[in-house]
Amino acid sequence: MPEDKSSCAKQFEQFAQCTSHTLSDPLRHIVALCEQQPNAPISSVDGQIKHVLDVIKRLRSYSFYVLQPPYFSEVSVQSIIDAAIALLKERGVAGVERIQVSSGVDAMLYCDDIQVAEALYELLDNALKFSPPNESISLDVSVAGKGCIFSV
Repeated sequence: MPEDKSSCAKQFEQFAQCTSHTLSDPLRHIVALCEQQPNAPISSVDGQIKHVLDVIKRLRSYSFYVLQPPYFSEVSVQSIIDAAIALLKERGVAGVERIQVSSGVDAMLYCDDIQVAEALYELLDNALKFSPPNESISLDVSVAGKGCIFSV
């Protein structure tokens, strides 16, 4: 392996270790495909590239919040759920109407509501992507001490 290729591989691995698996796994797959089949048609990696671009777009859309220090305030659990569902609709995620939220939780939390809503968005987005299209998604919320548990 030429030194420059080895250096590139080392730099890529350092980069991949600093990113989430959501971004690093597709990138590793693209690199592996390119190494195995250097003359492979672009269409063979097109889906992975689209996934990476989607992740980058999502990161850019809320990078403002990631780069800012957390802002803790007292917020209702319902407002966090509403924010996560609004994000799903805003980002065009299909099947949002399948989400069924358990009712009766009127607890207040002291947290960074934006980051908690983003985490709940990711849970719901994955549930919608990886469940059968005709199946409902249940979001159960329970209070646990000074926090709460979101179960999807």
